[in-house]
Amino acid sequence: MNTMSSATLPLPGHGSTAAGNPGSATLPDRSKRRSQPAGPAQPERPSSLNWERIWLGVLVVAVLAALLLIIALPVGALLGRSFWTTDGQFSGLAQYIQYAGTPGVGQSLLNSIWLSAASATLCIALAYVYAYGVMRTCMPLARLFRAIALVPLLAPSLLMAISLIYLFGTQGILKNLLMGESAYGPFGIIVGSVLWTFPHALMILCTTLASGDARLYEAAATLGADRWRSFRQVTLPASRYGLMISWIVVFVLVITDFGVPKVIGGNTQMLATDIYKQVIGQQNLSMGAVVAMLLLVPAAIAFAAERHLRSRQAATMAVRAVPLQPQPHAPLDRALFVYCCVVAGALLTVLGTAIFASFVTYWPYNLTLSLKNYQFDMMDGGGWASYGNSLTMAVATAIIGSLLSFVSAYLVAKPTGYVRARQWLHAIATIPMAVPGLALGLGYILFFNASENP
Repeated sequence: MNTMSSATLPLPGHGSTAAGNPGSATLPDRSKRRSQPAGPAQPERPSSLNWERIWLGVLVVAVLAALLLIIALPVGALLGRSFWTTDGQFSGLAQYIQYAGTPGVGQSLLNSIWLSAASATLCIALAYVYAYGVMRTCMPLARLFRAIALVPLLAPSLLMAISLIYLFGTQGILKNLLMGESAYGPFGIIVGSVLWTFPHALMILCTTLASGDARLYEAAATLGADRWRSFRQVTLPASRYGLMISWIVVFVLVITDFGVPKVIGGNTQMLATDIYKQVIGQQNLSMGAVVAMLLLVPAAIAFAAERHLRSRQAATMAVRAVPLQPQPHAPLDRALFVYCCVVAGALLTVLGTAIFASFVTYWPYNLTLSLKNYQFDMMDGGGWASYGNSLTMAVATAIIGSLLSFVSAYLVAKPTGYVRARQWLHAIATIPMAVPGLALGLGYILFFNASENP
């Protein structure tokens, strides 16, 4: 019995007796497991290529090459063409000097700047009060008012100008309200620009006012500040970046817009319409490139300022801000409700006028409703085929643009490698925000129709 027990139960320290014992074979394994650090087991990584990083690099290069082809190179062609004459000779700054000496150029530049600044100032003032009523009060129908204010996003800018002609033009139904003044010119440009840029400013300002910190207002109330003083010393300072950013956005939209000044601008010269005259009217692509580059300067400066302000705003936002809940205040709620009714009514009136006029037989002499104006096949311009082409291009642009934007945004924001390439990707992707649409279209013509371009 003793022999059997000594054979099956080895003594400590005697490794030779444990050679054939299964229980003794587990001791090294247990000690090995005990020496491992606590936590989940780390799988062994095979020494192979990092395919995820390789595919990420390929994707970054592919998207960067696509953006170079469709954005950077056309803008570069536009810049290069401004230094070359129509017959292909290098002219340096001669064309810029020639355009600067053209009568009315200074007036066009001045009109573009002051009309855009006036439109932006008026639009921001109206939109801020509207946004305050929607986001910071307990007035009824706040969501409905916000939805109505965003409706102009669905219409092109020139639709507002056309509606203003029906209302305040030579045969307008409200022309007597102008007391003999003409709607064509600065008045029409400013009002039309404010109407179509109002939702753009409103979205930025609503986001700004929605990010208020309730603790600041509680502290102000504890110190005895009334509602007006809290607005002056808390709300306005907290909204400064949103106000400046929205002003710059509206300024860039107006100064680069072609539809409103072309339809209701009258004889008021602006740089956006000068590009059209040079390219379409005189078939002078080189001079059109010069005007486009001049128009790009204020737009690029405003865009750079807007990017700087956004970075400053992001640095000042509190991550753990307490959401602000509006408190009822009957006089203020009623006043802003009336204000929002007036603004929303004006927007609906302008849009409704355009819809109503599209069914009128002959404005303003025959107001009989009919579908005569929708018989596109009886008109010049391609008829329903043009409408179909517009829908096709819109759908294709939405699909391709959304996919490319999503991939570009993911590559800029999510990965950690290829920092320099991702910075270039972000810079090129934001170029169209500072380039007027007319200038970018002219760049496409110059780049893709070039004889040396395969």
